[in-house]
Amino acid sequence: MTDTSMRIDRYVLQELISVHSPVEQFEGYRQFPTELWRGHDDVLDRPVSIRLMRKDDSRVNRVLGAARAAALVDDRRLLRILDVMDIPGSEGQPARTAIISEWADGEHLAERLTDGKLFDPTVAVQTIAEVARALANCHRHDVGHGRLRPTAVLWTEAGEIRIRGLAVDAALFGPIDPAAPDADVDGLGSLLYAMVTGRWPALAIDASSVHIPLAPATGRTVPMPSRVRAGVPSDVDDLVTRSVRQVARPRG
Repeated sequence: MTDTSMRIDRYVLQELISVHSPVEQFEGYRQFPTELWRGHDDVLDRPVSIRLMRKDDSRVNRVLGAARAAALVDDRRLLRILDVMDIPGSEGQPARTAIISEWADGEHLAERLTDGKLFDPTVAVQTIAEVARALANCHRHDVGHGRLRPTAVLWTEAGEIRIRGLAVDAALFGPIDPAAPDADVDGLGSLLYAMVTGRWPALAIDASSVHIPLAPATGRTVPMPSRVRAGVPSDVDDLVTRSVRQVARPRG
């Protein structure tokens, strides 16, 4: 696309990936749909991710603060924030803010879990350890992800693990489980649970927010991974039950 209406300075908007509309609206707290685009940086000739939100959205200052904090973290496993730009309003179009990030082609965890495909427990633990090391680096900069979910972890075409949405996704959409004592610890355990069972260990949430089925409920908790998939070692059960708030603890 070369139409100037589809351009933001050096960035060309090429493909609309998704539109997220807020579920809840509160009086005096305005939220508007946000758009996620695949774009292209004409100066550096590379693909980028572009998140568009209205400047009068009540979340915008929180999101900008998260973007600036995330941009300070240098880690090859992160899809980094590259730029933040203001877009003046025009006739029929409100003023907006654009958050530009790295783009990586590949497959996220929810896609890898389609058709009942599951991970070998050893591979799953190694993968989560890699994600955890990246997040430990982020936490040293006082930046957390805050909204880990299957679509946040991506395998590139070269086989590298990349993490997207650092801080910004949580600022926009909130944590998956607001009651979790530590969103990233809970999220890491939940990702491990998902990799070995194909289910997300949470109660009373919309499964569309994690893009995979939820684990079966057992009262006010969900069962340990080994109760969902035979052959899951006790070490994985232990890691999950020590990190995920809503997973049942073993007796004794």
